[in-house]
Amino acid sequence: MKGLVFTMLSGMVVTKFGYRVWDAAILNTVLKSNGDYVSTGTYADSELVGYVADLSNQTNILANELGFSFGEYVLGKFKDIQPFFFEGHTAFSFVKSVDSVIYVEVAKLHPDAVLPRFTYRDGEEGRPIMTYRSPRNLCALVKGLIAGIADIFYKAIDVAHPHCMLEGAETCVLELKFREPNE
Repeated sequence: MKGLVFTMLSGMVVTKFGYRVWDAAILNTVLKSNGDYVSTGTYADSELVGYVADLSNQTNILANELGFSFGEYVLGKFKDIQPFFFEGHTAFSFVKSVDSVIYVEVAKLHPDAVLPRFTYRDGEEGRPIMTYRSPRNLCALVKGLIAGIADIFYKAIDVAHPHCMLEGAETCVLELKFREPNE
């Protein structure tokens, strides 16, 4: 996992819970990196898993809820860092651009990055159905990213999750419904 993920996680934790919680997470988690991350470096996925487990214990927030919050946070920071990726998009077109545009650019910059894959198909009433594949099984984070997209584009996106890798499915299937927030 790229170091940028860990630097963003530390930013979220410090913002939401304070430095003491992040420092405790570093001390309580077995880390090959000693908690020192360079955004372009590559680190063991187990470090993220360890942090989430410790943060869940410290905050009494379920790991999936933390993953969701992290997804929302990452999307907001990504917009701050790379606003041009959002230009000319609607919430729907941005969701569909993640795999075909954004991850293509990420792969150019970081050829060793292990990126998730997203595919799309039309569901009932033209609602997109997203399929998420990743050995990391971070579907809560993906749902948080979708919530972050909704926030950025001032839309509401309802997400149904009928198939989940955490429940034994081969992929996560997310059925999306885009609507105005007051509908």
